Amino acid sequence: MTREEVDAKIVASEARTDTSFAALIGKLDVLIARMDNFDLELRQIKADMADLKKTIILTIVSTGLAVVFGVAGFNATLLNNMTASFESGKDAGQWRSEVNQRLDQTNQRLDQTIQRVDQTNQKLDETIRKLDEMLAAHEARLNEISADVKALKQERASGRK
Repeated sequence: MTREEVDAKIVASEARTDTSFAALIGKLDVLIARMDNFDLELRQIKADMADLKKTIILTIVSTGLAVVFGVAGFNATLLNNMTASFESGKDAGQWRSEVNQRLDQTNQRLDQTIQRVDQTNQKLDETIRKLDEMLAAHEARLNEISADVKALKQERASGRK
């Protein structure tokens, strides 16, 4: 092999190496471009994740506040209902107390009225008894007078004959 042949082989080998090297550089450029693209996508994902993290935190805080206000509202409603029930029961108790008091007063008046009626009945019974006695006495006296009148009539009648 001559020097020229060796030089030609070296030149051909360098050309092949340059071609392979150029292809490799091209592939590396594509890979670097893809890596840059991947890096951009990764940054976008991180930004989206940060936004998602903020959204989740806001949602959790909003839900917590909604639960707290809901429980507070429920407690307020429950307390109002319990207070209203208590007041209603208290009013009913006062009403019942008034009704019982009036009923007691009515019963006392009724007892007094019954006592008066009993006293009046006793007086009427006594008056009727006295009137019966008087009537009996008057009947007896009328019977006596009637007997006397009969006797007088018989005397007169016998004296006329």
